[in-house]
Amino acid sequence: MSWIQPVYDRTEGEAAYAGKLNAKGDYDYLNDYICYLGEMEAGEDTAPSSDSEIVDWDAGLKGALNREDLERIEGDIEVLAEELKIAATTYAGAVPDTPQESYYQNLLKNVARIREAHPTRDTPKVPEEPLNTTEKWNDIEKILDMVHTYIENRYFPRCGTDTFCGEGGLLL
Repeated sequence: MSWIQPVYDRTEGEAAYAGKLNAKGDYDYLNDYICYLGEMEAGEDTAPSSDSEIVDWDAGLKGALNREDLERIEGDIEVLAEELKIAATTYAGAVPDTPQESYYQNLLKNVARIREAHPTRDTPKVPEEPLNTTEKWNDIEKILDMVHTYIENRYFPRCGTDTFCGEGGLLL
């Protein structure tokens, strides 16, 4: 399995737009999506109300969560678990058709193990269930990305205000 760049810049506007498509029954684009992130006000118009809500279709519909998103997350968990030499039960290549609560609990446990095995500065906390907001999914993928970046660049945790572990010189 190889690393796939996580998505952690989802917005509430994108989630609302995905919800509008879902409510409208516009499944041409949503048909492979498991759920959309966020809630929608009853009776909202189905057309975007501003340019900020218009989805960049080339970038994908980030306000919805589909099998491809979960496969990317699971694959990235598998890559990091191997790199960090930690035990993780992943569903890489085998995300269930209808994920149950136990699936999401397992995903969160894996993310927590990765975060604990390689804590990085400013890493978000592992979100709690229910995983029903863009912020929670952004945090999951941000954790994976930050740990991967630190491993790839061989960053060292800070030892103080001015010095990193691994630098030459005296620590005062």
